[in-house]
Amino acid sequence: MRVSKRESVAALQKVVNKAGFGPLVVDGDYGPATSRAVLAFAQSLESDFVTTIRKLGELVPDQAEVEAIPAPAFNDHLIPLKKGQAVSRGWKDNNPIGITWHWTAGWDITSCRRVLGGAKALRKGKASAHFCVGRSREAGIDRYVTLENRSWHCGKGQTLQVDGSELTSADQKGARTTVGIETVNIGYARRGVDAENDWIRYDSPNGPPLVVQPWTDEQIEMMVELGQYIVARFPHIRPEHHQGHADLCPGYKLDVLGFPWLRVLEGIYDEKVEDVWTPFATIEGRQEALTNLGYKLGKVDGVWGRLSAAALSDFQGDQGLPDNGMWTTFVGRAVCQALAE
Repeated sequence: MRVSKRESVAALQKVVNKAGFGPLVVDGDYGPATSRAVLAFAQSLESDFVTTIRKLGELVPDQAEVEAIPAPAFNDHLIPLKKGQAVSRGWKDNNPIGITWHWTAGWDITSCRRVLGGAKALRKGKASAHFCVGRSREAGIDRYVTLENRSWHCGKGQTLQVDGSELTSADQKGARTTVGIETVNIGYARRGVDAENDWIRYDSPNGPPLVVQPWTDEQIEMMVELGQYIVARFPHIRPEHHQGHADLCPGYKLDVLGFPWLRVLEGIYDEKVEDVWTPFATIEGRQEALTNLGYKLGKVDGVWGRLSAAALSDFQGDQGLPDNGMWTTFVGRAVCQALAE
């Protein structure tokens, strides 16, 4: 029986998944996600693996199609790799294991550049990031630290690791394990910052409602391009390895509440990503989900009171999550999994 190319690709996807370079959807479609996973798998084996696969059904595209995505045109304001600067050489085990997204709490990229970029940054020796994504193509993307090195971001106030478990070692901090990306966004309405008509409601991790500035279409396009560049370099970073600053520092930080996770991640990976954010953007959504899972919290009324907090605490305990009373991406993902069972 003749095996079709789609069947061959599906078989290859199963092998790559079993080898730990997925998870890939086994659909027989040789798309960008499969291409990246196969390359990573090939690089872990003999040097002639790609050639061998080409001979066995020509499953791998031409080399020009599988080369790493070229870097965006960065505005370079690199921090010197020297003592007294907020940058460290190299990665633990040679690779970052995730990407942490931040907001600048400022109006423009110039402000972020002044605070974090270059040799004379205002936060010299204290904080930095790898990149900052402006709100327009004209503003572009700043680069402060190259991907070979670590930026000093997400350190103070961090209590969780990138998998949602409790932080137990300094080596697990975001600054030592993740690429740090700032995005120009003022954050949420507060004294001195008035919300505009297009701002979005997104309730805070422990209940109080917020109104957040949305990210622009051009900014989202640039975030996708930057993400593609990073994951082409580090293909083991999957959608579940992205988190906001507030996910790692719940109760201390609020960025990036309201982030366009689906548009960014589906754009980066060119595949369907489960929405573990939008259904729980409001207190009502969180209360409804916990109620559907059998937790008693009274009425679904949009008020995060004692019973709602207790229900979340019980859920976190039942799922083996840190009981911190904060609704994070990790909680949203666990809720979706529980509802699907």
